[in-house]
Amino acid sequence: MNIVTKYILNPTGAGLFICADAGRLHTVIDDIDIYRAAKLYIDQHGDQAALQAAIQADALLEAGDLDGAVTWRKIIKAIEVTMVELVNVRRHPNDWKEATYRLADVHDIRFDSVTGGVGQNLSHDALFGYVWCDGMLEGELAHSCRHGPPPHRIKVVIPKVCNDPKLWAKLAGQEYREPKPLDMSLEAVEKRKDRAVRSAQTRAANRALQVETLALDVNANWTEGRLPSADTISGHFDVPRAIARDARRKASEIRKQ
Repeated sequence: MNIVTKYILNPTGAGLFICADAGRLHTVIDDIDIYRAAKLYIDQHGDQAALQAAIQADALLEAGDLDGAVTWRKIIKAIEVTMVELVNVRRHPNDWKEATYRLADVHDIRFDSVTGGVGQNLSHDALFGYVWCDGMLEGELAHSCRHGPPPHRIKVVIPKVCNDPKLWAKLAGQEYREPKPLDMSLEAVEKRKDRAVRSAQTRAANRALQVETLALDVNANWTEGRLPSADTISGHFDVPRAIARDARRKASEIRKQ
């Protein structure tokens, strides 16, 4: 655990850091530690993070700890930046591992259809950028560092689903449109219900037609003997197994008629 994180999790006095030598202020810190401290303070205090950090800075200044006050002022600035400019990235679009970076630490943002790492070809363009593998504020990425000593500059995807929609639109060079507020009037709710019912009925009708058509095809392909299994039908006609199962049952009923 770095020194900044240790202090914020376990505050023991007016100083910013806990150090091995009698708790003196550690004056040499990395820029990334400042932002990690800011992120942790935001997680603890939410919208009040900057105010709470300012209280710490003022207390240190009154105590004559100028270096500590300066450091907390840096954290306040980082809080202000971090609260509006965070980007969540993944190594691949469907990856379960995710990391948070400052926007300033994500470079060469552009659309592409090839992922980093294994170079997987996507069926569509996605928004990508480049980051340093050890520069995240929190989280982790699917990157092992086994091919050489870190840090490494790696290609990451910036998914729309896990980022602020306004910021993502800005990065993608698109115009952001505020979603229309949902109309909760009785008339609007009834209309949505009717649309949902009609949609469900349409899907059910289409499925029934697909099953019946497939059943006829099954009987046409296997005219004698027992019908094939649902797995065989699914593989032969390239349809979901549930559809194949119902089609087999329907084909059996047709044969008995």
